Amino acid sequence: MHRSGTSVVAEALASGGIFVGEPQDLLQGQEDNPHGFWEREDVVALDDAILAENMATWYRPPANTPIASAESTEAIAAIVNSMPADRSWLIKDPRQVLTWPLWHSAMHDAVLVFVYRDPLPVAASLQRRNGFPLALGISLWEHYNRLALAALQGQDAIHLSYEAVAADPARTLSRVMEQLLAFGVSCNGQLDPGVFDTALGHSRAGAHSGAQHLLNDSQRQLANYCEALCQGGDLPEFPAPDEALWPRLDDLGAALAPLANVLETRIELEEITALCDERTHERDTTLEQLSKLESEHKSLALAHKD
Repeated sequence: MHRSGTSVVAEALASGGIFVGEPQDLLQGQEDNPHGFWEREDVVALDDAILAENMATWYRPPANTPIASAESTEAIAAIVNSMPADRSWLIKDPRQVLTWPLWHSAMHDAVLVFVYRDPLPVAASLQRRNGFPLALGISLWEHYNRLALAALQGQDAIHLSYEAVAADPARTLSRVMEQLLAFGVSCNGQLDPGVFDTALGHSRAGAHSGAQHLLNDSQRQLANYCEALCQGGDLPEFPAPDEALWPRLDDLGAALAPLANVLETRIELEEITALCDERTHERDTTLEQLSKLESEHKSLALAHKD
């Protein structure tokens, strides 16, 4: 799920020797995620395209399993085939919770890493970043986590909570590396000790008066189930979804679509502006160096004449 701490986990795995892609292939960091997303641009673009083919987006997900065009199916295979042959690589994109049935055929032996975060901080983070009402964020949280739990069935999988990472990053993330090694994932098992930034993860539900009352019984039970799964304890009964979940999610997603489009366009513009500033700085630096070399050349020429 978006805003659940998957980026810090991916960064930790990358520091442990797992291949996530070449630096130029990854999405750049943004103000809300300065350390980067550790997501390949081609994967995100492909998942967005698949959702668009199904008249959906990440915040207004499809009602049913998405259908991929032949072109998208070939693109999935091409991305997976470009990766190392062993279990030493990672693909991360929260949208894959929605498109996983299409990726699964090309990644049937994948080790899935399920990162869980409490619903209210997730919803608060989506509100802060995307302007979504808490009710939409909570509904997205439920939908994504239900799909993620279904995808875990029959797969090698690791479960961890963002709260555990925040409380003891070194211990929690080191344990993840140990589990990956046990599953046969090729990595060096060593983590960068500075990979977890305590300044991040600052969306807290406590700042929203009455936010707990937005959760229904099914969502509370789902949160308890996910927490028990991550702790490795006895699992409670899996809660049935609220029949109103999908109508509510579709209605809120449709209403917020214009705002979401504006915000995503703004983010893209900021990224392009930052890239232009970077290129302008590189140009100015190069021109300054050329001017210096030209001046030195003239001085040497004059000295040679003398």
